Amino acid sequence: NLFIGNGHKMTNDQMYYVRDDALPSQLLSDLDALFLASQPKLAEGRSSDDAVERRHFIDPAGILERHISKALQMPVCLAPKAKFLNYRHAGAELASHIDLCKSTKWLGPRHRTSTSHTWMIYLTKSEIIGDNDAGATVLLSSLQPDSIELFKVHPKRGRLFVFPHRHPHAARPTCDGQHKLVVRGELFFWQEEKETT
Repeated sequence: NLFIGNGHKMTNDQMYYVRDDALPSQLLSDLDALFLASQPKLAEGRSSDDAVERRHFIDPAGILERHISKALQMPVCLAPKAKFLNYRHAGAELASHIDLCKSTKWLGPRHRTSTSHTWMIYLTKSEIIGDNDAGATVLLSSLQPDSIELFKVHPKRGRLFVFPHRHPHAARPTCDGQHKLVVRGELFFWQEEKETT
């Protein structure tokens, strides 16, 4: 099932989407293999013992774009660069933040100039059942410490989550025995492209 949310006084450009079983099992296995074959990339200011490891890759054939468009039941354009986020041990988390838009220069000058939404697909194989928030991705009312949780998505293998870059969000700490692996990137909706040209 595809869940489309626009509650909590969100405007149209703040829509978020959740879809289970967004990718076929063979593509999930291919992503697992790609993760194992890739090398960690250390960004400036990060160390090799960071709780969340990043591994980058490129999808030049647009395989993920086709499957995510199908899962969302609408055409999207994915940035060709994406990355794995590997939450390596219990307690691994990401503090509240917003994501940056990415330039769409790979499309040429006649198109919109940046992406609008973040996409995530959970590759984790250890689903947490019940009220436990371990490893959940949460949308927040603000970046302030007293912000309110507006929406929560629990890790489940094959689950797709799409939300606006500018929406504050965080990754809750993982728990003992939980391995959280996510692949993420940036996109925009082709409908938005038509509205801005």
